Amino acid sequence: MKIKLVLPVLIAILGLSLPACSPAVKEVALQATYDDFTQNKNLTRETTLRAGSVVKVTVASNPTTGFKWGLANISAPAVIALNGESEYVPPDSAALGAGGQEIWTFKALKRGTSSISLAYSRPWEGGTKAERTVDIYITVK
Repeated sequence: MKIKLVLPVLIAILGLSLPACSPAVKEVALQATYDDFTQNKNLTRETTLRAGSVVKVTVASNPTTGFKWGLANISAPAVIALNGESEYVPPDSAALGAGGQEIWTFKALKRGTSSISLAYSRPWEGGTKAERTVDIYITVK
């Protein structure tokens, strides 16, 4: 009689505790530094991640020049999506005009492939368009 009563309680406890044992959401970091852009103004990165994971793309940025990173395209928004606004991280240097970094975060939604294109431009009319670009090819498993 006691076993019939205890078994459902154990199953319920096990069912509630299993999600806490699952691995944490994986985070993939991709970076494009100032040195990378001296070699090539158009960079490509590739990564593979699992659904539910995030990819953080860090790009060299200097808003004092009037240039700004913008999201040019996500080829498959059902597979990968922008996760909030980009974040500017100022430089460690106190030098006037020193550049920092901008961090873009994307979340893998489901299995498939997608690409993300970022462009560094002066957004005002007649300004420079896509002075630098980063294309990220993503496979979500």
